[in-house]
Amino acid sequence: MDIRNFRKNKFNQKKFLTTFIVVLIVIFFFYKIKNFFFNPPQEQIWTGDIFSGQQLSSYKKGDKIRFAGSLSVDNHFPLYTHTIIRGPDVIGLKSTTINLNNYVGDIEIVGEIIDFDKNLPIVDVAIVKLAKPGLVIKGNTYLFIKDLLYLDFNDQLQLSANKSGKNITIYFNKAPVFDVERFLCSKILQDKDCNYIIEGYLSSQKEFFNTEAGYTFYKHADKTWAVFDGNIFGYMFKNIEDDMILDISNMVKIVNKDFVVENKKDLIKEKCANADDILKTIGFSKVGFNDPYFLMISVEGTTSHRKPCTCNITFDLRNEWTPTEVNFETE
Repeated sequence: MDIRNFRKNKFNQKKFLTTFIVVLIVIFFFYKIKNFFFNPPQEQIWTGDIFSGQQLSSYKKGDKIRFAGSLSVDNHFPLYTHTIIRGPDVIGLKSTTINLNNYVGDIEIVGEIIDFDKNLPIVDVAIVKLAKPGLVIKGNTYLFIKDLLYLDFNDQLQLSANKSGKNITIYFNKAPVFDVERFLCSKILQDKDCNYIIEGYLSSQKEFFNTEAGYTFYKHADKTWAVFDGNIFGYMFKNIEDDMILDISNMVKIVNKDFVVENKKDLIKEKCANADDILKTIGFSKVGFNDPYFLMISVEGTTSHRKPCTCNITFDLRNEWTPTEVNFETE
């Protein structure tokens, strides 16, 4: 055989073999890609995703589910402790990792169907997403961050709160009973000048009362009461009966610097420290938000060694007021 033909044939064989291997690789990857998009592995999808249009009746034990709706306490322990409702669909919820009592109203859950109670799917919740990031719920307390309003309903478990538009709505056994609206005081608009409004209440001898927390509630009109944080902003309690405002008033706290420092002074003193000294007394203080969830407190005071000091401490409101950053300096 001619050496040139031999080399040419050898080259053609190698070229054919290389082409064949490339074609096999392309077919293999095409097959994998096709399967990924058109026949995805079961563990890579949420088979019970409510947004896919799948009906509750088609769920089975072991299915993963993502479901958005309104959360309610519905204690059927040990089967489930809560239900989440969206239109005609109802799902029972429990969780081995999350305290569902920290949430209320519209949420989104991700979890796995672990059982059925007749036709009711029971889901073990792994993830909860709040629909309203400006609301922090702990137990039966509600901190409305943008409204700087804190409602402590721990002694009245029938009460709950949520916000829609400008109004914070208070519920009794899930039924709305009254609304609260915050407004900023204005020195330009007379009807929004809080000092002028209060003077008007007093001159017209409107009813008022003082609470244990030091707030004064004024009767603004029939079924409407007002309370103010100095001349900065005020709150209107609307559609509320007179006997109810007396009960509710002691559950209301305005989140100003006095509220924060008074409620967290022991924690502030504990965290504002170094190896040699610690904050002992608090004098001047101010409070501000770094973003919707992080609140910064700046205090000036004296240490246990009677030295002037300053301390800036940032709290994560979502996690039990956990301090995330502390800057303590002494002179």
